[in-house]
Amino acid sequence: MELYNFNGVLAIKNVVPKPKAMPTMATVLYRKMHRRLMHVGKATVEEACCRTGIQLTRKNDDLCEGCIVGKKTDEIGKEAPV
Repeated sequence: MELYNFNGVLAIKNVVPKPKAMPTMATVLYRKMHRRLMHVGKATVEEACCRTGIQLTRKNDDLCEGCIVGKKTDEIGKEAPV
Protein backbone atom coordinates (compact mmCIF):
# COMPACT_ATOMS: atom_id res chain seq x y z
CA MET A 1 0.00 0.00 0.00
CA GLU A 2 1.10 3.53 -0.74
CA LEU A 3 -0.06 6.91 0.47
CA TYR A 4 -0.60 9.62 -2.13
CA ASN A 5 -2.11 13.10 -2.29
CA PHE A 6 -5.48 13.21 -4.03
CA ASN A 7 -6.78 16.81 -4.24
CA GLY A 8 -5.31 17.69 -0.85
CA VAL A 9 -6.54 14.48 0.81
CA LEU A 10 -4.25 11.61 1.70
CA ALA A 11 -5.43 8.42 0.07
CA ILE A 12 -4.23 4.85 0.14
CA LYS A 13 -3.30 3.22 -3.11
CA ASN A 14 -3.21 -0.54 -3.38
CA VAL A 15 -0.10 -1.61 -5.20
CA VAL A 16 -0.39 -5.02 -6.78
CA PRO A 17 3.01 -6.54 -7.51
CA LYS A 18 3.58 -7.49 -11.12
CA PRO A 19 3.79 -11.23 -11.66
CA LYS A 20 7.32 -12.43 -12.18
CA ALA A 21 8.34 -15.04 -14.68
CA MET A 22 7.32 -18.53 -13.66
CA PRO A 23 10.21 -20.10 -11.77
CA THR A 24 11.45 -23.48 -12.85
CA MET A 25 9.82 -25.99 -10.57
CA ALA A 26 11.79 -29.11 -11.36
CA THR A 27 14.06 -30.90 -13.77
CA VAL A 28 12.66 -34.28 -14.80
CA LEU A 29 13.77 -36.99 -17.20
CA TYR A 30 11.79 -37.08 -20.45
CA ARG A 31 11.08 -40.80 -20.04
CA LYS A 32 9.55 -40.29 -16.58
CA MET A 33 7.21 -37.55 -17.84
CA HIS A 34 6.31 -39.64 -20.90
CA ARG A 35 5.16 -42.42 -18.58
CA ARG A 36 3.40 -40.08 -16.13
CA LEU A 37 1.42 -38.54 -18.99
CA MET A 38 0.24 -42.00 -20.12
CA HIS A 39 2.74 -42.49 -22.96
CA VAL A 40 1.76 -39.45 -25.05
CA GLY A 41 3.94 -38.23 -27.91
CA LYS A 42 7.11 -36.18 -27.54
CA ALA A 43 5.54 -32.88 -28.63
CA THR A 44 2.76 -33.23 -26.05
CA VAL A 45 5.20 -34.00 -23.24
CA GLU A 46 7.36 -30.99 -24.15
CA GLU A 47 4.35 -28.65 -24.38
CA ALA A 48 2.89 -29.79 -21.04
CA CYS A 49 6.24 -29.37 -19.29
CA CYS A 50 6.84 -25.97 -20.89
CA ARG A 51 3.44 -24.72 -19.69
CA THR A 52 4.08 -25.86 -16.12
CA GLY A 53 7.71 -24.72 -15.89
CA ILE A 54 9.24 -28.19 -15.76
CA GLN A 55 12.58 -28.60 -17.51
CA LEU A 56 13.13 -31.86 -19.35
CA THR A 57 16.44 -33.67 -19.54
CA ARG A 58 17.44 -36.29 -22.12
CA LYS A 59 14.84 -35.16 -24.66
CA ASN A 60 16.24 -37.51 -27.30
CA ASP A 61 15.31 -40.49 -25.11
CA ASP A 62 12.03 -41.17 -26.92
CA LEU A 63 12.21 -44.94 -27.41
CA CYS A 64 9.86 -46.30 -24.76
CA GLU A 65 9.84 -50.08 -24.50
CA GLY A 66 6.14 -50.18 -23.60
CA CYS A 67 5.18 -48.05 -26.61
CA ILE A 68 7.28 -50.17 -28.96
CA VAL A 69 5.69 -53.38 -27.69
CA GLY A 70 2.21 -51.85 -27.83
CA LYS A 71 2.64 -50.89 -31.48
CA LYS A 72 3.71 -54.36 -32.57
CA THR A 73 0.70 -56.13 -33.98
CA ASP A 74 2.26 -58.82 -36.15
CA GLU A 75 4.51 -60.65 -33.73
CA ILE A 76 2.91 -60.63 -30.30
CA GLY A 77 -0.15 -62.61 -29.34
CA LYS A 78 -1.17 -63.76 -32.77
CA GLU A 79 -1.37 -67.38 -33.69
CA ALA A 80 -1.77 -68.89 -37.10
CA PRO A 81 -5.40 -69.62 -37.99
CA VAL A 82 -6.37 -73.29 -37.79
